[in-house]
Amino acid sequence: MRNAKCLSIGLACSLFLTACGGSDDGGQCSKKDIHSHWYQTLQQDYLWYDELSSPTTSFNLYEDSNQLLNDVLPSKDRFSVVLNSDDWQDSIAGNNFGYGIELAAAPGSRIVVVQSFNNSAAANAGITRGDQLVSIGEVAASKLYEYLYYGNYTAYSEAFGPDQNGYELEFVWRDSNGAEKSATLAKSQYQINTVTQVEIIDSNAGKIAYLGFQNGFLEPSPAELKQAFSYLKSQNFDHFVLDLRNNTGGLVSVAAELALYLAGDTIYNQVFLEFEFNPNNSEHGGVARTEELIYTELNGSVTSHINYIRQNSLNLNNLTVLTNDYSASASEVLINSLDPYITVHTIGESTYGKPVGFLPDEHCDETLLAVNFQTNNAVGFGDYLNGLAPDCAVSESSNIYPWTSMQDPVFAKAISYINSGYSSCSSSLARPLNEEGLIIPPNNKPQGMWLEKK
Repeated sequence: MRNAKCLSIGLACSLFLTACGGSDDGGQCSKKDIHSHWYQTLQQDYLWYDELSSPTTSFNLYEDSNQLLNDVLPSKDRFSVVLNSDDWQDSIAGNNFGYGIELAAAPGSRIVVVQSFNNSAAANAGITRGDQLVSIGEVAASKLYEYLYYGNYTAYSEAFGPDQNGYELEFVWRDSNGAEKSATLAKSQYQINTVTQVEIIDSNAGKIAYLGFQNGFLEPSPAELKQAFSYLKSQNFDHFVLDLRNNTGGLVSVAAELALYLAGDTIYNQVFLEFEFNPNNSEHGGVARTEELIYTELNGSVTSHINYIRQNSLNLNNLTVLTNDYSASASEVLINSLDPYITVHTIGESTYGKPVGFLPDEHCDETLLAVNFQTNNAVGFGDYLNGLAPDCAVSESSNIYPWTSMQDPVFAKAISYINSGYSSCSSSLARPLNEEGLIIPPNNKPQGMWLEKK
């Protein structure tokens, strides 16, 4: 089924295109008009346009636009989707609403806390990664597990109450020491923090600089990265670990910024990405250098911001990246685009596999994100629809630990691999082969990669 993990991928204004998307120019927003518009758009701009099927029914008979996509797109397309335009804009801005907690179903009918977001109700109540939910309101965690296990996302969402500002529920949870706690949380607006943790860790491999970047490449990310690298630049360390687990993507401009912070002069003025479009739009393809993709103006201008990044770059030669099968799109682009220039060691699971992107097209309050192009790195490699395989494989545990805990099998494996001089790694299983992994429900974190014009 397409979008089984609720992952999507987007491109919002290619640097090589003169316009961004389409608009409803006639005020005609019937099902027939919307679905006809989307099908015509696919025929012109869809990367695999020659593999489109003909609609099997009249445009006005499709229940919604995603039903049209399911009918006409090739089965290999796991990515394309139509979203409400307001939801799309909120996702790339990192705007969210709720209790500020990300949960997952784990074996044993458990609901575990993946993370709580900064300045949210959950974070302010002291709920942290690795805690285990007991109940919300009158609903036991075992019932929430059942909803997620069987894919009943509607019932799962309804258990948390209506999307009403100030709506309250009592949360009961156990912390990592087994102590039971409770608090009444109220739904509210909050912004997703993309940097989750910045830390210098003493280990038997020396001092490890750790950057947790699990929540997307979003519009607020440049300010967060500026603060993170201002600190990291002032520290002494021996190795660097970038954690991209669960990072489903975002702005390519942020990926370029992060690459420049990491690799500095090695990647400055070098090709970061090559874009391939279908034959109808082949003239829009081409290469883009790292700095050409950056448009943030945190220091008064794009140029001054790029200069700031270069001054605070770590100029790494070796980078260790933690991945899992939720690492997608812009996360994969960062890894793939750095690979020709510095040594990138990947630890964990194979990534999701999204070397393709979308050109968002807005029409009648809907935004179409349909595969529009493929990305390649500086040496022309972009064939990873099956994901990027790790250099040192270790499966995720069905238990949740703090990101830099040595109980976390992926982080522990990274330290072991670094300690061996990046030379010795035996693949290992953090959970039995017959045990289910974590089930993360759909969320509003941005799910893809896209570009915006400067």
